[in-house]
Amino acid sequence: MHAILPGALWRATPPADRSQRPRVRVRVAKQVRAGATATVRWTATGASSVARWTIELDGRRVATRGSRRERVLRMRLTSPGHHRLRVAGLDAAGARVVASAQTVRVLRKRLRTPGRHRWRVLARDAAGDPIATASRGFRVLNAR
Repeated sequence: MHAILPGALWRATPPADRSQRPRVRVRVAKQVRAGATATVRWTATGASSVARWTIELDGRRVATRGSRRERVLRMRLTSPGHHRLRVAGLDAAGARVVASAQTVRVLRKRLRTPGRHRWRVLARDAAGDPIATASRGFRVLNAR
């Protein structure tokens, strides 16, 4: 092996053991209805230097938790679509020690009122003026 690799590329020591690096695992439901509460839980191994946890939703910090507090966050998700939840552990100096992310799909709100309803679609031209409308009736039999 020494004959093939030059001296700079040869390592006499093995690479760092992956099991010793700090890791965090984020758990959250894959799908949530808009307006419902999502519960985010995280567990950390080897992260004894973490002073606080920050939780971000689509790159915006939504919560901060101390390292001694329960590792659970309940939050209401309102806008439908795919969102990225990220949990990062910071040390006392504010440097990131460990981070992990999970994607959550927020489904549109269900219509809960029983009875007759109408969908109305309005088409507009480039100037924003209405050019056509279409509507369709439907019924909600039993709402849960």
